[in-house]
Amino acid sequence: VLIHEFYNISTTNERKRQIEEILENFKNQPECWKHCLSFLSNTSNEFVMMYCLTVLEYVINKLWIRMPVPDKAELRTILNCF
Repeated sequence: VLIHEFYNISTTNERKRQIEEILENFKNQPECWKHCLSFLSNTSNEFVMMYCLTVLEYVINKLWIRMPVPDKAELRTILNCF
């Protein structure tokens, strides 16, 4: 819903900044990648897909070192299925 609101032409710039902050906070949550994989599997919205792929890229590039080994294995396995 937030992504739809963000790209709506009637959304104010102030609200867009608030949404950006919310999405940025989500991206930094330890389990965000699991939610993104679920969203990718259950949406046809290109904006949601792009956001989720961006989050996954961030997780792999920035948070990978701190991820537990089982989570890394799970993420690899699921991404290989796409």
